[in-house]
Amino acid sequence: MTIPVFTGHLYSEGRFVRATIHEKNGEIRISGGLEAEAKFKGTLMPVLANCHTHLGDSFIQQEPPNDLEESVGPGGFKHRNLEKANDQEIEIGLKRSLNIARESGTGLLADFREGGIRGAKMIREASTGTGIVVKILGRPATVEEGKEMIRLTDGFGMSSISDHDFGFLEDLSEIARKHGKTFAIHFSERKREDIDRLISLNPSLVVHGIYCRKDDLARLKEQKIPICITPRSNRFYGLEADYSTFLSAHGNVCLGTDNGMSFPPDLFSEMAFLYLIQRSKSSISPEEIIETALRNPWTENRNWGKIEPGSEAILFENEVLSSYEVVTKGQSLKKRIVKLQ
Repeated sequence: MTIPVFTGHLYSEGRFVRATIHEKNGEIRISGGLEAEAKFKGTLMPVLANCHTHLGDSFIQQEPPNDLEESVGPGGFKHRNLEKANDQEIEIGLKRSLNIARESGTGLLADFREGGIRGAKMIREASTGTGIVVKILGRPATVEEGKEMIRLTDGFGMSSISDHDFGFLEDLSEIARKHGKTFAIHFSERKREDIDRLISLNPSLVVHGIYCRKDDLARLKEQKIPICITPRSNRFYGLEADYSTFLSAHGNVCLGTDNGMSFPPDLFSEMAFLYLIQRSKSSISPEEIIETALRNPWTENRNWGKIEPGSEAILFENEVLSSYEVVTKGQSLKKRIVKLQ
């Protein structure tokens, strides 16, 4: 006898469909239509992937400066606060943000870690037991520190090409490749940067790309380098982009929430904002927006984005929602993470 474990709207192959999930002997079977007798009812979708955060600054309570470089650049507002803060302050902020991420449906989070080896150890400890797969992307100050850090992290998450000695970035990229780990970097956030120099670093992921031209995005697509966008953070600093261009010229676009001092790591809020700002430009469909929050550049998570036995999913219980409602109202609706047995 098969047992219906869910009935309602199920996210499958880029859209929500009316379906019932049956389980028998550890196997899942999905059928069309609804059944009254099911363990869970409502709307079911995979947990989300937040591909760019800086959660170390979550403890900061003061309003950041309007200028991007003064706020988050080397020696700026964020870094001055991090240098003055004690470990306990930073850890409290980290745990609060990680709890927000989990409660809002996050299954994977990639954090660009300031604070060297100390910072990497902090988030590893803070994330233990949260249920989130945290990709720790450290930011070493020297090559020697990078060689030590790579053993403790999932790779490197660097500031832009303009902020570092290029030879230093080349060394870190080589270290990351040697260990089979991530080399991620901010790119063309404050101004257009050299796409050829970027590609020569062989990055696993680039972030922002606000000043990328269409041909830059096409080059990234050609090299199969994913790009992560952070619409709320960009608008916070007065940076404008038509994100439909990223989807049309590149395609492999993922979503992040950026600095914890500016916005909580809630991807449903990020999706709603992206939908809103694109309404006055070139509209992006709710289905496309949901896909940006499900794309995961770390392919070792083989079940990612799939509803399978043992996988986690977000349940909007007793709410049969459309893609439009998930994007525009999901941040406000009650939800929880369930695991399919």
